Amino acid sequence: MELQDAQQELDQVRRELSYQAQVISGNNLDLQYFKPGSSGLSVGAPPLSNVTPPIPARVTEVELQQKVESLKSALSSACDPPEAVSIQRKLDLAKQQLGFLQRQYALDENSYYSRTDFAQDTAGKARLDAEQQQIQSLQSEIDSLSNELAALSPPQVAT
Repeated sequence: MELQDAQQELDQVRRELSYQAQVISGNNLDLQYFKPGSSGLSVGAPPLSNVTPPIPARVTEVELQQKVESLKSALSSACDPPEAVSIQRKLDLAKQQLGFLQRQYALDENSYYSRTDFAQDTAGKARLDAEQQQIQSLQSEIDSLSNELAALSPPQVAT
Protein backbone atom coordinates (compact mmCIF):
# COMPACT_ATOMS: atom_id res chain seq x y z
CA MET A 1 0.00 0.00 0.00
CA GLU A 2 2.85 2.35 0.91
CA LEU A 3 4.56 1.50 -2.38
CA GLN A 4 1.44 2.40 -4.36
CA ASP A 5 1.09 5.71 -2.49
CA ALA A 6 4.72 6.60 -3.13
CA GLN A 7 4.42 5.63 -6.82
CA GLN A 8 1.28 7.78 -7.22
CA GLU A 9 2.96 10.72 -5.51
CA LEU A 10 6.00 10.31 -7.78
CA ASP A 11 3.76 10.24 -10.86
CA GLN A 12 2.02 13.44 -9.67
CA VAL A 13 5.37 15.24 -9.19
CA ARG A 14 6.50 14.14 -12.65
CA ARG A 15 3.27 15.46 -14.20
CA GLU A 16 3.82 18.82 -12.50
CA LEU A 17 7.43 18.95 -13.71
CA SER A 18 6.48 18.22 -17.30
CA TYR A 19 4.91 21.69 -17.66
CA GLN A 20 6.03 23.31 -20.91
CA ALA A 21 6.60 27.05 -20.58
CA GLN A 22 5.42 29.32 -23.38
CA VAL A 23 8.20 30.26 -25.79
CA ILE A 24 8.61 33.85 -26.90
CA SER A 25 8.45 34.03 -30.65
CA GLY A 26 8.59 36.85 -33.18
CA ASN A 27 4.83 37.39 -33.08
CA ASN A 28 4.47 38.06 -29.36
CA LEU A 29 7.75 39.90 -28.68
CA ASP A 30 7.47 43.45 -27.36
CA LEU A 31 9.65 45.50 -29.71
CA GLN A 32 10.00 48.29 -27.13
CA TYR A 33 12.56 46.18 -25.24
CA PHE A 34 14.06 44.29 -28.18
CA LYS A 35 15.75 45.96 -31.09
CA PRO A 36 16.10 44.00 -34.34
CA GLY A 37 19.68 42.86 -34.89
CA SER A 38 20.43 42.44 -31.18
CA SER A 39 21.59 39.05 -30.01
CA GLY A 40 19.27 38.96 -27.03
CA LEU A 41 17.45 40.82 -24.34
CA SER A 42 19.63 43.13 -22.23
CA VAL A 43 18.53 43.50 -18.63
CA GLY A 44 21.23 46.03 -17.82
CA ALA A 45 23.13 44.00 -15.22
CA PRO A 46 25.38 40.95 -15.14
CA PRO A 47 23.94 37.75 -13.70
CA LEU A 48 24.20 37.53 -9.93
CA SER A 49 25.16 33.87 -9.91
CA ASN A 50 25.94 31.19 -12.46
CA VAL A 51 24.49 28.50 -10.20
CA THR A 52 20.77 28.07 -9.91
CA PRO A 53 19.31 26.37 -6.86
CA PRO A 54 17.66 23.01 -7.43
CA ILE A 55 13.96 23.08 -8.12
CA PRO A 56 12.19 21.77 -4.99
CA ALA A 57 9.94 19.55 -7.10
CA ARG A 58 13.01 17.88 -8.66
CA VAL A 59 14.42 17.18 -5.18
CA THR A 60 11.06 15.71 -4.17
CA GLU A 61 11.04 13.59 -7.34
CA VAL A 62 14.45 12.11 -6.53
CA GLU A 63 13.47 11.44 -2.91
CA LEU A 64 10.27 9.70 -4.00
CA GLN A 65 12.13 7.69 -6.62
CA GLN A 66 14.58 6.48 -3.96
CA LYS A 67 11.67 5.63 -1.64
CA VAL A 68 9.92 3.62 -4.37
CA GLU A 69 13.14 1.73 -5.16
CA SER A 70 13.76 0.94 -1.49
CA LEU A 71 10.17 -0.26 -1.03
CA LYS A 72 10.44 -2.46 -4.13
CA SER A 73 13.71 -3.88 -2.81
CA ALA A 74 12.16 -4.58 0.60
CA LEU A 75 9.16 -6.23 -1.04
CA SER A 76 11.30 -8.50 -3.19
CA SER A 77 13.58 -9.43 -0.29
CA ALA A 78 10.56 -10.36 1.85
CA CYS A 79 9.65 -13.04 -0.69
CA ASP A 80 13.16 -14.44 -1.22
CA PRO A 81 15.05 -16.92 0.99
CA PRO A 82 17.47 -15.34 3.52
CA GLU A 83 20.56 -16.64 1.67
CA ALA A 84 19.41 -14.98 -1.54
CA VAL A 85 18.69 -11.71 0.28
CA SER A 86 22.18 -11.74 1.80
CA ILE A 87 23.81 -12.37 -1.57
CA GLN A 88 21.63 -9.70 -3.22
CA ARG A 89 22.71 -7.13 -0.62
CA LYS A 90 26.37 -8.00 -1.20
CA LEU A 91 25.78 -7.77 -4.95
CA ASP A 92 24.10 -4.36 -4.67
CA LEU A 93 26.93 -3.05 -2.49
CA ALA A 94 29.56 -4.39 -4.89
CA LYS A 95 27.78 -2.79 -7.89
CA GLN A 96 27.64 0.52 -6.04
CA GLN A 97 31.37 0.31 -5.24
CA LEU A 98 32.13 -0.64 -8.86
CA GLY A 99 30.28 2.43 -10.13
CA PHE A 100 32.22 4.63 -7.73
CA LEU A 101 35.55 3.07 -8.73
CA GLN A 102 34.78 3.45 -12.44
CA ARG A 103 33.92 7.13 -12.02
CA GLN A 104 37.06 7.70 -9.93
CA TYR A 105 39.17 5.90 -12.55
CA ALA A 106 37.71 8.06 -15.33
CA LEU A 107 38.54 11.23 -13.39
CA ASP A 108 42.07 10.06 -12.58
CA GLU A 109 42.63 8.93 -16.18
CA ASN A 110 41.50 12.31 -17.53
CA SER A 111 43.73 14.08 -15.03
CA TYR A 112 46.71 11.86 -15.91
CA TYR A 113 46.42 12.21 -19.70
CA SER A 114 45.63 15.93 -19.61
CA ARG A 115 49.20 16.68 -18.54
CA THR A 116 51.78 17.18 -21.25
CA ASP A 117 54.42 15.17 -19.38
CA PHE A 118 52.22 12.18 -18.54
CA ALA A 119 54.77 9.72 -19.97
CA GLN A 120 57.23 10.62 -17.19
CA ASP A 121 54.61 10.29 -14.42
CA THR A 122 55.27 6.68 -13.39
CA ALA A 123 53.47 7.10 -10.05
CA GLY A 124 50.33 8.29 -11.83
CA LYS A 125 50.49 5.37 -14.26
CA ALA A 126 50.94 2.93 -11.36
CA ARG A 127 47.90 4.42 -9.61
CA LEU A 128 45.82 4.02 -12.79
CA ASP A 129 46.97 0.41 -13.15
CA ALA A 130 46.09 -0.32 -9.49
CA GLU A 131 42.63 1.23 -9.94
CA GLN A 132 42.10 -0.82 -13.11
CA GLN A 133 43.08 -3.98 -11.22
CA GLN A 134 40.63 -3.08 -8.42
CA ILE A 135 37.85 -2.62 -10.98
CA GLN A 136 38.58 -5.99 -12.59
CA SER A 137 38.68 -7.70 -9.19
CA LEU A 138 35.36 -6.18 -8.17
CA GLN A 139 33.82 -7.10 -11.53
CA SER A 140 34.84 -10.74 -11.04
CA GLU A 141 33.35 -10.64 -7.52
CA ILE A 142 30.09 -9.30 -8.97
CA ASP A 143 30.05 -12.08 -11.56
CA SER A 144 30.62 -14.66 -8.82
CA LEU A 145 27.82 -13.24 -6.65
CA SER A 146 25.49 -13.12 -9.66
CA ASN A 147 26.20 -16.79 -10.36
CA GLU A 148 25.55 -17.70 -6.70
CA LEU A 149 22.27 -15.80 -6.78
CA ALA A 150 21.22 -17.48 -10.02
CA ALA A 151 21.99 -20.89 -8.50
CA LEU A 152 19.74 -20.13 -5.51
CA SER A 153 16.84 -18.79 -7.59
CA PRO A 154 14.30 -21.38 -8.68
CA PRO A 155 13.89 -21.71 -12.46
CA GLN A 156 11.17 -19.48 -13.87
CA VAL A 157 8.28 -21.35 -15.47
CA ALA A 158 6.71 -19.62 -18.47
CA THR A 159 2.91 -19.64 -18.41
